[in-house]
Amino acid sequence: MQAFRVLIRNFAAPLDIMEKLLTLLLLLVLMPGSASALDADTTLVETDSESRPEHGLLTTAKLETRFSWQRDWAGSRKQAEKSGFFGDFINVVLGGHIGSHWSYAYRQRLSKQTLSDGFFNATDWLYLTYKPNERWEFSAGKECLAIGGFAYDKAPIDVYHYSEYLSNISCYQIGVSAAYNLSPADRFVVQATQSPFRGNAADMYGFGLQWVGHHGCYNSLWSTQLFEATPGHWIHFLALGNRFDFGCGQFVVDWTNRYAGGWGASFFGDFTLSGELHVQPVQPLNLFVKYVWDHNSGDGSDFLVRPGTRLHHLQAGAEFYPLKGRRDVRFHASYARVWGTNGNPAGVWQGNESIVKLGLTFRFDFLNLKQQFKFGK
Repeated sequence: MQAFRVLIRNFAAPLDIMEKLLTLLLLLVLMPGSASALDADTTLVETDSESRPEHGLLTTAKLETRFSWQRDWAGSRKQAEKSGFFGDFINVVLGGHIGSHWSYAYRQRLSKQTLSDGFFNATDWLYLTYKPNERWEFSAGKECLAIGGFAYDKAPIDVYHYSEYLSNISCYQIGVSAAYNLSPADRFVVQATQSPFRGNAADMYGFGLQWVGHHGCYNSLWSTQLFEATPGHWIHFLALGNRFDFGCGQFVVDWTNRYAGGWGASFFGDFTLSGELHVQPVQPLNLFVKYVWDHNSGDGSDFLVRPGTRLHHLQAGAEFYPLKGRRDVRFHASYARVWGTNGNPAGVWQGNESIVKLGLTFRFDFLNLKQQFKFGK
């Protein structure tokens, strides 16, 4: 108890943000209900599932980070500002239950670049969920926009190369959502949030409907959204994410269509299409190849992919997981090639660009350190 009081006094002292976050994380780990998880010694499984308490104030407590070396060329010219060693991510992830019907989820980025825009802007998500029964869930706070597509749905720390569309969308917004589980295989989500285009004006909103399905080898992430692109002017999103699982891998096809109407816009003229193949010849190794096409023939209301864009992305790479049965440590190597035209001269990607990445990702699971690194075995 004396140590607990010392920690509280330290947290109240004028420490910097990083020290306070680490102290808060330690406080939560030491709280009653989490000690048994730290001492547990359950059998590891050959999947991503974790041995963790299902209920309690703290059921998730992780620190995750990714480092990489990158080399970027525009044609044959090295782009020095995009090349070298980088600390890509430092994230704190917390989650748990408050009583029998309430839960919370929190992920905070700690990199200097994101924190410079404001601490709350560097919060990916922080929301409270009320689940009265097995059918319904209601959430409020800062959430991920419920847009379809499996490329969109991946956590940023697991993505090595984004399309122009996904590089520009601000996918974490304040809002509310309601989810209905029609069956164990089908889930529908209705959401109202800030608009991802709110950089143009603060008082703009978005509304969406998402279907999440699991039917044998087929999985769906479909959605339809309306977002205010400028005050009173709306852009429609139709996103169809499709994943097919097979014995040693999966194949993903995503199509996201954007349409705002008006002069120069056609319904199928502004879209992002991608295909992605993952194969695991042996359990620790994942090989992948991905193709993306960003296209906008004339929709000037789309500030993500500007008119005149016809960009193609081709990426290939490998991931290696050295810890048997876990994915907490990962080495990656990837090569991406971009060609075509970007209608935005200041866009993220330009034609005739090549990127090589080598890196390491690891996650410290504070509730399962013994299982994670097999301490004492």
